[in-house]
Amino acid sequence: MPQPPSSPVTWDSRPRFFRANPDATIAFNRVGWQRLGAAFAEEDDEMGGVAWRATGVAEDEAGTFRFAVMDYDEDTTFLLVAPDGDEAVEHVLAALERAGVSPAAVLERLPVAQPPSLEERVAELERSMAALVDGAAGPAQTN
Repeated sequence: MPQPPSSPVTWDSRPRFFRANPDATIAFNRVGWQRLGAAFAEEDDEMGGVAWRATGVAEDEAGTFRFAVMDYDEDTTFLLVAPDGDEAVEHVLAALERAGVSPAAVLERLPVAQPPSLEERVAELERSMAALVDGAAGPAQTN
């Protein structure tokens, strides 16, 4: 008897820790993701709210890509992909499409955040140090 084709997406039974920037907004709610096998866990987000997170792996000929889906009890969810980069996001979106997410559900691709350059980090450090020095000098005296 032939084996059914394996799913291009494997969901974690318990969501894993995941840190990445949002890569896409998808018109798919938590119930839709759960129908595809996603297991969500409630967590506090970094802004004092509550989010629901599911994590999984998308695999294709190019490799294995970890991703997360963040749900804030809205009609849309956020897709996060690691490693960062447009190519990884494309592979995950293609795998999700093969798993049952319509390409029309992808509402917006968010720009990939580039890490600051060494020069930008040094400039930010210099600004922070200057602000500390200015603050330590105290308020200016006026007569």
